[in-house]
Amino acid sequence: MEWYDFAICGYMVPILSVLFFPSDDRLTSIIATFSAFAAGYFARPLGGLFCLVKSGAAMLVSKH
Repeated sequence: MEWYDFAICGYMVPILSVLFFPSDDRLTSIIATFSAFAAGYFARPLGGLFCLVKSGAAMLVSKH
């Protein structure tokens, strides 16, 4: 299910680039949209790792 969001966002790049990153140069808008897409793609596992470490530390504290 999580890949559905990325697939839809990737498919809609030409539309989203014009709406969210208006520019005279269409290529600049598309690159900016793909950059935002990439930031979400890389931030997701980092957020999961942060939550895992945070919950692991909370479990260690609660056991002692």
